[in-house]
Amino acid sequence: MRLKSMFTLLKKEFKSTPKSFMFIWSFILPVAISIIISLLMGSLFVSIPKLGIYAETETKILELIKERKSVKVREFESIELLKSATMDGIVDVGIVIPEGFDESLKTGEKVELISFIFGESYAKDRAIIAVTIGEVLRDMSGKKRDVSVLTELLGEKGLPWSLRLFPLVILMAIFIGGIFIPSTSLMLEKRRKTLDALKVSPVTLNEIFISKWLFGFILSLFTALMILVINNMLLVNPLPLVSLIILGAIMATFFGLLLGIYFNDITTLFSIWKSAGIIIFFPALVYLFPQIPEIIAKFFPTYYLLKPIMDISVTGRAENLSFYLIVLVIINIILYGITLLSIKKKGEFL
Repeated sequence: MRLKSMFTLLKKEFKSTPKSFMFIWSFILPVAISIIISLLMGSLFVSIPKLGIYAETETKILELIKERKSVKVREFESIELLKSATMDGIVDVGIVIPEGFDESLKTGEKVELISFIFGESYAKDRAIIAVTIGEVLRDMSGKKRDVSVLTELLGEKGLPWSLRLFPLVILMAIFIGGIFIPSTSLMLEKRRKTLDALKVSPVTLNEIFISKWLFGFILSLFTALMILVINNMLLVNPLPLVSLIILGAIMATFFGLLLGIYFNDITTLFSIWKSAGIIIFFPALVYLFPQIPEIIAKFFPTYYLLKPIMDISVTGRAENLSFYLIVLVIINIILYGITLLSIKKKGEFL
């Protein structure tokens, strides 16, 4: 395999594919849907987390937090009002500053804070508030202090509609481009007989397939990252999220190559997409309709991609992340093996 030939073919894909309707459908559609949802749900431009504070005595922490632009601060006159506002979602997080807080912080005594968290608040908002409070405490004391936080979750522990729709959008971003770009490119090459010309040229069959796989992978990855940026999801644990998106894009493009190898026309491809698309999107329905038992979604491969992405987006971390990564790697290895066998079996007949 020669890198020069492969990148020449990849350059050809970059020149020709963006002009096609399939490219617009694969890239523009998920991004447009995500922007529309964010605008309708009010989560695109209104992204500053809201912090409620009740102070039992005068404290410098109020002034220091208000100086920062990363959070909006609202003061309350009692714990009951703070708790009620948090339960209603007026603030994302509420904290109670105890009497003598500033003095205890300066002397190095252990300080205990009470915090209330709105059950439907975003993980990124909680993370921003936590970081802001941590920075303020360091500014006040001059160094890191031992602060214990007692947390109480208030309100319904559910997902706002913007997050319920997010799984569907992120799967569209990964799999529409990953599947349709390499598959339709192969189908067009077969229909125009250009594959025959390429096979008698200096390039090898493997180089042809790798270039198409790479283009689908790049588009799938880029589109999914755009969705994460639009939804402000990269603010919390970006490395695990990007790792999951990469593995998802690899999975999608292998599916795309296999469809391009075994089928010859786009009409058939769309028919398969309509009938078999449930295999890809069913795990997203579990978040859209919580009444569906989650155990059913575990039988679908995209569950092991979507579950950790949603856990990170909602709570800031994913339990058993290594397990999901291992499952995705195994799925991709299996798809890689099937793709290699398919190329050897069908390559000469393409």
